Amino acid sequence: MPPSAKQAYFNQIAPLWDTFPSPEDTESRVRRLVQQITDVPVAGWILDAGCGTGILLPALLERHPCPSRILELDFALDMLRVNASKGIGRRRVRYACADVQRLPFRDASFALVACFGLFPHLADQQGALREFLRVLQPGGVVAIAHLMASHELNAFHAGVNGPVAGDYLPPADEVARRLAELGGTDIRASESPGLYLVRAARSRS
Repeated sequence: MPPSAKQAYFNQIAPLWDTFPSPEDTESRVRRLVQQITDVPVAGWILDAGCGTGILLPALLERHPCPSRILELDFALDMLRVNASKGIGRRRVRYACADVQRLPFRDASFALVACFGLFPHLADQQGALREFLRVLQPGGVVAIAHLMASHELNAFHAGVNGPVAGDYLPPADEVARRLAELGGTDIRASESPGLYLVRAARSRS
């Protein structure tokens, strides 16, 4: 499915996204997940890649206080509009409409890249991982995260219609292996019902 079809799909559902049913404990689970992404708070720029309407943003702001700043990035402009309209963390947050598979940023721009809920929708997953590592500062962390295990999410996508039908999230250990092949270090992978987290650092050398 061409990227433009997915852009149109996510732009269309953006005004309704926050009204879709979700478990009552989603907010607390997101907060715990954000705590797991890094061992300690970071002080530089954070890229929220595929941010949507901003589900991670409150937890990122809480976990990484000033002087950290957050760039909310999505390829669906209407998702960003809904996100920005909430005014969360206004002084510390910026917004960008771009494709994570071709990030318009210099090397070593971010202390943290958080990719939540996006990875199965990418046509070039390997290219996205390469871009995430490229824009990381030495010692920075990239995390691929979901609130479902890969088998749960893949079963869900198999049952939907439209441009995201069949979108595939690889098992966590496979994504960990890909990051290692691309030069990622300190790689950790965790997958269980209701949780998917793969994180890696960019080498300091």
